[in-house]
Amino acid sequence: MLNNIYRLERPETFAVHTEELVETEGYATIRPTHLAICAADQRYWSGNRDPKALKKKLPMALIHEGIGVVVSDSTGTYAPGTKVVMVPNMPDPDDPDKLSKENYSRASKFCSSSMDGFMRDYVTIPTERLVPFGNNVDPMVAVMAELTSVATNAVEAFNQVRHVDRNNVIGIWGDGAVGYLMAMVLHQEFPDTHLILFGADEDKMAMNDFVDEKHNVRIERTEDLPAVDHAFECVGGVGGCTSAINQIIDLIRPQGVIGLMGVSEMPVPINTRMVLEKGLTLQGNSRSSKGDFERAVELFARPEVARQVRKIDKDVFPVAGIDDAQEAFRFDMHSPFKTVMLWDTPISE
Repeated sequence: MLNNIYRLERPETFAVHTEELVETEGYATIRPTHLAICAADQRYWSGNRDPKALKKKLPMALIHEGIGVVVSDSTGTYAPGTKVVMVPNMPDPDDPDKLSKENYSRASKFCSSSMDGFMRDYVTIPTERLVPFGNNVDPMVAVMAELTSVATNAVEAFNQVRHVDRNNVIGIWGDGAVGYLMAMVLHQEFPDTHLILFGADEDKMAMNDFVDEKHNVRIERTEDLPAVDHAFECVGGVGGCTSAINQIIDLIRPQGVIGLMGVSEMPVPINTRMVLEKGLTLQGNSRSSKGDFERAVELFARPEVARQVRKIDKDVFPVAGIDDAQEAFRFDMHSPFKTVMLWDTPISE
């Protein structure tokens, strides 16, 4: 059986590569149905990556946020038609570093970064990299599993280092999709904790119903903003990260934890003197493991969570080929939240 793979050849240019579909023992074949565009994918498509990185990684199929249905499973674990979330992190079974969580292992590969992503007619993937979900989970919510799993991973790591008796106020910096889902997961994990959102876009901030307090950092002076026990930076970009992290350092109480989640292509200068004086812990968070995906799907089964997550699927594009995919990425450049492609490419025989 032939399989069309839609690879980014160079910025803003997709090309179809047709290859023989090889079914391997231990793997399942998935037909993608919903694919969400991530900021990382957008940086590849728009060319906002280091030229050396683009030269090294392209051509490559994009997208690491996706769901689909099982076509076949060599292990017999899942019946054809089962709806699944695809986990993009691929651990190396021979990885000698067994102490690291799989998403931090240097031996792991990641779809749409170090290997092809999900923009294919069929995705062959290890069966154990699948998380099933039932009819009680809306597919338009399930496609947010990867981004939500990043938040569940961050909360798990935070729980390992925070002061148990000091968790009254948590600040979330960033009013985009990451900040939104971070607030959702924190609200579910710590329902009695006072959550404060620090953002810059009034319309996006207004959508966040998980927090108890909101502040516009473009309008309010840092000295007038409330203090927090801990914080999560969900801004990204060299300018955004710099201002957010340094503002957090100013406002956080001594021995607080700062969870870093925003990606910057350039080094970010921060006030290390105050980090030392306050005894702060800066904790990096990147990607997630299968267990984090399972936790995300569990959360999606809660009607109040599903209803809130559905808010950020703002733009939906049916995609039947390259032109549609180009249009979806072009539109996503200016989208305030998430763009989802309804994957409907013609199936090769």
